[in-house]
Amino acid sequence: MRNAFRISVFFVAIVAIFAIFPSNRTSAAVLYNGTFQNGSFSWTLDNSGILTITGNGQINDFANADAVPWAAYKSEILTVVLNGEINSIGSNAFNGCSKLQSIKMPTVYF
Repeated sequence: MRNAFRISVFFVAIVAIFAIFPSNRTSAAVLYNGTFQNGSFSWTLDNSGILTITGNGQINDFANADAVPWAAYKSEILTVVLNGEINSIGSNAFNGCSKLQSIKMPTVYF
């Protein structure tokens, strides 16, 4: 009985510690998403301003900055992350993304 009480107190103390010191890790929430080029590529834009594009192959040229699937959200994009095996990015893909600071690509070994 005494051990059960000690174990209960221990777990209450652990819960209290986690309540007092919450984790600073917060996952980004996807705000917008879609696909393009007949579903060959997918994209998401999260609340941190990260546009993630996933797919394989060549992203074709876009006629202009307003022809990209994320055109309505260009002013919110801070970072672009390319996932998969994207080997080419067509013109105007990020034209008009006035707050764009960086593009992250997978490491390529030749």
